[in-house]
Amino acid sequence: SRLLTELRARFTAGLGPGAEWLEGRCVSYGEALPYGPFRDLLRTWLGTGPEDPDESVRTALRERLAAIWPDGSSPDAPDPEAYLAGLMGLRPSASEAAELADLSPEAVQFRTFEALCSLVVGLAEAGPLAMVVEDIHWADPTSIRLTGRLAEAAAGHPIMLVATGRPEPDHDSAGLVAEIGARHPERCRVVALDALASGEDRRLLESLVGAGTLPSELERSVLGTAEGNPFFLEELIRSLRDAGALVGGDDGWRFVPVGAVE
Repeated sequence: SRLLTELRARFTAGLGPGAEWLEGRCVSYGEALPYGPFRDLLRTWLGTGPEDPDESVRTALRERLAAIWPDGSSPDAPDPEAYLAGLMGLRPSASEAAELADLSPEAVQFRTFEALCSLVVGLAEAGPLAMVVEDIHWADPTSIRLTGRLAEAAAGHPIMLVATGRPEPDHDSAGLVAEIGARHPERCRVVALDALASGEDRRLLESLVGAGTLPSELERSVLGTAEGNPFFLEELIRSLRDAGALVGGDDGWRFVPVGAVE
């Protein structure tokens, strides 16, 4: 998430106000919730929250789609509103319910995928677009398949698709990464976040508090406990600050003995 924050800052600063960043997060119980991260992503795009009534979300969706397609329909996905509303879990209108009743589950899923892909391509026509799925190792199978479809739709458009997650060999996300990498090696990059190498953790510590600020024994303890995890190392330094063992000033940080430091 920290790396993603840095990427977002560079994306926004480097590409200007026309660039759009859309982000959806998977949750630990999300494997039973179809389209979970994309529901989150679309609500972020619409500026609505989970507590907003369906009518308000529908109105926001209709207005945003009209800005992309004035006639309300994409050339590649007729009636995208109905399927995007269904993706978000909104109640269908009477006419939508009748139309959906005549379709197989596979047909509904296909049209839902195409509606979102058309929306993404439409947004990218206005400027560079980043789509982010966080914690994809918790994603439901439908969202995994949809992510793969979005990777195909992104070809030829200024779209960056980012997925973050733990490497879980038995989860569908591992197969997704392998598949995209095999089909589009020129467009797919896997960034593995390994532990900091020996010496790099000390450099990070010194960049946070200054060289020689901590007693050598405490410094070894902090580095040994963090085990090369930069986030953990930052949190340990923050805990020292909160305990009063590190005090900041105009000339940097200084160590203050406060008894035994846990």
